[in-house]
Amino acid sequence: MSDTKRRQRRTENFGIQFTDTLAEGWAFSVHEAFKEQLDILYLEYVDKEKSKELRKRCPLDEDGKPSRVMRSAWSQGVPPQLSFDAGHVFYDPPAARNMTGNDGREVLRRIVQVVEAMPDDQPGQGGWVKIRVIRYEGGSITATDHHTMSQAEFGTLLRVGNLPR
Repeated sequence: MSDTKRRQRRTENFGIQFTDTLAEGWAFSVHEAFKEQLDILYLEYVDKEKSKELRKRCPLDEDGKPSRVMRSAWSQGVPPQLSFDAGHVFYDPPAARNMTGNDGREVLRRIVQVVEAMPDDQPGQGGWVKIRVIRYEGGSITATDHHTMSQAEFGTLLRVGNLPR
């Protein structure tokens, strides 16, 4: 993980819940293994309130530094530095990801595959993805098209299901 991601402003209230390993309510199957690509990291923070209380009883630790209480939490950059990469594949609807054979093809509407990508180099800026969208109907491929968009637009596509205009 880059120092830039550690130092950028982050929030613990980023609105993405993972249920049964998938992002809940998203149009495409975004597995929790993609947390890092979504700039969701498990980091250590100073608990300011608990540290303040500790300092009343014990102002300095054994090294002579101000006492502090640490805690760990999931957080996301504001704005997130997204980093989807070539080879990443997502399914619509998300349930199709875990189906096999004809069962999966019958319900499958779209597959989005990242063909080429550049991660965001600044929070929310600079990155892009080239994707292939494969459309299905009744278990058969009906169309394949290609699009290029920013990492942020791709994140929105995965969440709401609409291609950017």
